[in-house]
Amino acid sequence: GRLMSRLSKTVRQMFVICGLLFLGGISSVRASAAPKANIAGAKRAVILAFQNYERQVDVSKYHLYNKRDNKAVSNMMTEIATQTSYLFYSGQEYTKVVSSPDGQVRQMKLSYMKIFRKADGAPDRTKIQKVRRKIRAKVDRIVAKAPSGMTKLEKALYFHDYLIRNTAYSDQNTTYCTSEWGVLLKGKGNCQGYAKAYALLLQKVHIPVKFANSYSMMHMWNVVRLQGKWYHVDLTWDDPLNPNTHKDQPGLVLHENFLCSASYLKKKGYRGIRCKLTTSSKYDHKYWKRVNSAFYYQKGRFIYQTDRAVRQRKRIAGGAARTLARAGGSLFVKGSKGRFYFINFNRIYYYNGRTHQVKLVWEGGKKYASYQAAQLSFANGRLKVGLLRGKICKIITVAGGF
Repeated sequence: GRLMSRLSKTVRQMFVICGLLFLGGISSVRASAAPKANIAGAKRAVILAFQNYERQVDVSKYHLYNKRDNKAVSNMMTEIATQTSYLFYSGQEYTKVVSSPDGQVRQMKLSYMKIFRKADGAPDRTKIQKVRRKIRAKVDRIVAKAPSGMTKLEKALYFHDYLIRNTAYSDQNTTYCTSEWGVLLKGKGNCQGYAKAYALLLQKVHIPVKFANSYSMMHMWNVVRLQGKWYHVDLTWDDPLNPNTHKDQPGLVLHENFLCSASYLKKKGYRGIRCKLTTSSKYDHKYWKRVNSAFYYQKGRFIYQTDRAVRQRKRIAGGAARTLARAGGSLFVKGSKGRFYFINFNRIYYYNGRTHQVKLVWEGGKKYASYQAAQLSFANGRLKVGLLRGKICKIITVAGGF
């Protein structure tokens, strides 16, 4: 499908074994002779060590054995890096210290990103804490701006749309794109960054959220619980790159992957889904799957656009929609003074939320006859349109109609 090109540009496994420090040789030990591994306990210990800025952690009491538990330990370290909030500073390597003759893993030596290390290799607490404070402050600001009176489903949608509107997909910078740091402070991230940022926002408003992934797709996303049922939410695939330029498309917000069952995702081409939770199909065919613009909350109502009309709903998941204007289009973006801008047949119009009038704002004419209006954004009182011709995207500021 049109989003499949993104698969090669998603999360890569972060941890690799850089070496083993041996206290002696390793002899073979039968799995039946060794106590059962306590992976959950070891995971908690490693996370705590990162949070305390330690460079190694004693895991001897968790009964990890090098040969028997090698894959389980590798998966554990990957989950810690990809699914733990505020560990944006963890490094990409770890070392196991293994004893002889039993082959038991006694210690884990941890690494930290170069940007967060001092000259002697020790983690730079001051720098880490500064970034953490900025992330928490950004989360607080986003949550504070969320309108009151929303249901949990509506909050999940609000944060979904907010992150997509304010983030451009990128995996070019592994320093921050793989974490909430990149998405929330830099406006850039890959699937791992989207998922971790979304989890932070949902956790802040007490909505249960976990992570799902697929090693075969090299991809991860979220699973959200609403009214006792779990649903998949994939922000990355709802924020597709332009197939020609392979860059972000401002104004485009899909909802195809918002609140889905595992069977729905499989039909869309997902494979190798790793998620132990049973997900519900309740919302698999809801109207929002066909809405390709953000939902905007205004005066107690949600305003959005379909390919046929500008519509309004009091509740996202209940009741009927009211048609405000029979003006369909795409890339519906909010401007100022109650106005919304959109593209229809390569022309730009605005919808006035106060008068419900629709007015033509811009058309390319002969000068831009060979271009396609493919991006739309409004910021600082300016409306900008991205005009696409082949792999070239020309950004212009539209005057008039404000």
